[in-house]
Amino acid sequence: MKHITIVLLALFAITGCTSALWEPPTFTEKVTGYYVVPDKDLLIIGGDRYSYIFNISEDFKDILSASHEFDFQPTYDYFKINDNNTVTGVLKLTTDVASDSLKAKVLLGLGFTKASNGLAYKTRLSGKLYQIEGELQVTSFDKEQLIIVEEPEGGISKVGKIVVTPVAVTADAIAVVSVLSLLTVGYYSAIVSE
Repeated sequence: MKHITIVLLALFAITGCTSALWEPPTFTEKVTGYYVVPDKDLLIIGGDRYSYIFNISEDFKDILSASHEFDFQPTYDYFKINDNNTVTGVLKLTTDVASDSLKAKVLLGLGFTKASNGLAYKTRLSGKLYQIEGELQVTSFDKEQLIIVEEPEGGISKVGKIVVTPVAVTADAIAVVSVLSLLTVGYYSAIVSE
């Protein structure tokens, strides 16, 4: 009987080790905020480790704009990075707005559906992984949000970088003003000399 118990324990230990070996590598990303690019249909989700840029529909952009008026609780599921640094996953927004209220009519018009505790909206996201250097003006959250992200077996390959620098934008504006000033002075001096 002792031998059978030892053999069974050994089998359970081996099975547990084997399944742990076959699980894909993951990491936990703490979400720092999000930013919707106003003139494009892009959503940037900022994280402590990486940032994620997703193409979004105009409808989903409208929903994110409404997040300033409604309290949405996001849930991130099945986020996965492939060998080309393409990120896919499902974002679900829920709210405890009563389904028979005036607010619910607005959200239902935006594409929300009735759920067990209010309303929900689910969308599949697909985009790219980046590292952002500089400060991006993101909308932050009251509660900590975490995403469990599955990464490729060989690790994440080369990550693109986006540089966000308000100084560069200001410097470009100064350069444009300076060039316009020179053109204006040149134009007036050409008129005066005629």
